[in-house]
Amino acid sequence: MKALRRRMSSFALVLATACELFFHGVAHAERIIVSNYGVAATGMPYAVALEMGYFKEVNVDVEGIINAEGTAGIRMLVDAKLAYAELSPLAVLTAVQSGADLRIVSGNVHSVVDFLWVALPSSPVSSVQDLKGRRLGYTNAGSTSEGLDRLWLNGAAIPPSDVTLSRTGGLEPGLSYLELGGIDVAPIEEPMWSSRPGKYKVIAMAAAALPELCNVVGVTTGDAATTKGEFIRGVLKARRKAVDYIHANPGASAAIIAKVYKLDPVGAERVIRSLLDSEKKSGTPYWGAGDLRLDTMNNIVVAQKLLTPMMGEVIWSKLIDESFLPYDLTSNKSK
Repeated sequence: MKALRRRMSSFALVLATACELFFHGVAHAERIIVSNYGVAATGMPYAVALEMGYFKEVNVDVEGIINAEGTAGIRMLVDAKLAYAELSPLAVLTAVQSGADLRIVSGNVHSVVDFLWVALPSSPVSSVQDLKGRRLGYTNAGSTSEGLDRLWLNGAAIPPSDVTLSRTGGLEPGLSYLELGGIDVAPIEEPMWSSRPGKYKVIAMAAAALPELCNVVGVTTGDAATTKGEFIRGVLKARRKAVDYIHANPGASAAIIAKVYKLDPVGAERVIRSLLDSEKKSGTPYWGAGDLRLDTMNNIVVAQKLLTPMMGEVIWSKLIDESFLPYDLTSNKSK
């Protein structure tokens, strides 16, 4: 009888613990999508958030990060019924134009200072004007690189029909295409550029050729916005903590990021400090805390209209949902 009571007591304890976990909303493990994670600097805060345990601190169980970008990232977000992705706003706008039910929940990277175009050292291409009749790479449809390619050509008054725009499937594959002669100019981002000294020559830097542009945003689906709100809030809180940590501890952050990005820690720190220095010079944060900046977002709409000429007016109020951000990061804070 005593043994039975002990078993019943243990069962009651397990049941009570399970109920407590359920009613306190402990999130189940879920994957998130981060464009060019492990490749481009935009996704670096997530490596820090994982290593420092920030997701767990805010009661979010992120079981893995998927590297997907452009329309492929949108399809995965929707088809796999995931709650959160960090993607190009161009991909989001394209998908919404096609009827997708999406919400922009955060502004994550407000600058393209890490983006540039390169050619082989022996290439006759030295400027955007030399691209006429040649091949310019971009990663995937709806990606930042495709939009910036078109903005760059547009700013130089070069019709896209004068250049062959070639999809390469990613930043790393794009460099392979470049080295094999499949394209003449490829997009590249930090830290890829700094980790390959002398291998390519710079044709143009986006920060010099283009206005300040929104680079990536946090996005969710209409369904997840309703059913997975706490998970989304947790991801944004953890990412913000990681951004704060990078600003306060660039050296320690570099050691964490170097492992994920397969970089030399010294080189990783050099890239991080360069991006942080760019913030001081321009006044625009590279890694944002999550606040949405309509000036940089409006600038990216110009690129979107080059991608989709028939696109109508973008009404941000219908697309943006700030309810997942803390009050101090919302547009209401100044009201």
